Amino acid sequence: AEKQPLPPGLRSEALPLRADRAAATPRKRFSATTASEEGEPDGMFLGLLLNDSSAASPALLQRIKDHRWTFKDAAGIASQSRAFSFLIWCLLDLQRNVQMEADDDALDPKLVSACRAFIGSEGRHGKMADMYHIFSHFISNSVIFHEWDRYLRVSFEDPKACQEAFLVPRLEQVWLRFKRLRAILEGIFGDLNTRFAWKHQLPQVGDLVHEHMRRRCFSSELIARNEVFQQAIIKDETLKQVKLAFGFG
Repeated sequence: AEKQPLPPGLRSEALPLRADRAAATPRKRFSATTASEEGEPDGMFLGLLLNDSSAASPALLQRIKDHRWTFKDAAGIASQSRAFSFLIWCLLDLQRNVQMEADDDALDPKLVSACRAFIGSEGRHGKMADMYHIFSHFISNSVIFHEWDRYLRVSFEDPKACQEAFLVPRLEQVWLRFKRLRAILEGIFGDLNTRFAWKHQLPQVGDLVHEHMRRRCFSSELIARNEVFQQAIIKDETLKQVKLAFGFG
C-alpha cells in the first residue's frame, strides 16, 4: 500500500518512526550554569546515582519551566534538590526523545539506571510513597498523552479512517512510541512494583501506564465504532496488538 503522508499536527511534534526519513537533530549537552544552552545538564549521571541533595540549579529549573514537554508542578518537584531536578529533566527529555527521535534510545541506559538508583535511595529513606506519587503525577499530567490523543482523534475523524491502509500507519506512529515510553518508565520506576505497589494493592508501573493510555487515547466511542477495529479477521500485526492491548474485540 502507498505510504500516507503524516498530518501537519504530528509532523510538527514528532518525526515518523521510519528508517527512510530524515534523522532528528542530535542532542546537545547543556551546562546547568548556562540557561541559554540546549541539551543535557552536566553532572546528571553522578547527581542521580549519588542522590545529590544540594540545591537545584536555578538555570536548570528555568529550563524545566520552559521545556516543550513540561508538566504541572514539574519545577516544584525539581526544586527539592539537584537530584530531583535531574530526575524531572530525564522525564521531560524522555517525552521529547520518544516523539522526536526514531532510532536512538529514548533515554540513555546509564541515565535510566541512575534514575532507578535515585528512586531506590529515596526508598531506603522511607520515601517510596513519594516516588510513586511523582510517577503517577507525571503520568496523569504528561503532555505526550494529550498529543497522542489529539492525533488519534484527528485520524479517526478522517473520512478515510475506514481504510486500513490509511489508519494503520497512524496507529503505528502512536503505538511504537507508547511502547518505547512504557519500557523506559518501567526501567526507571520498576522498583516501585516490589517495594511499594504490591504492599498497598496499587497498580504496577507498567499496568498504570497502560491503563492511562487506554483511558486517555483509546476509550472513545469514535474508536470503538471504527470499521477497521470491528473487523473479525485482522492480518496487520500492529492493529492486532492495539486491539488486544486495549480491549477491542
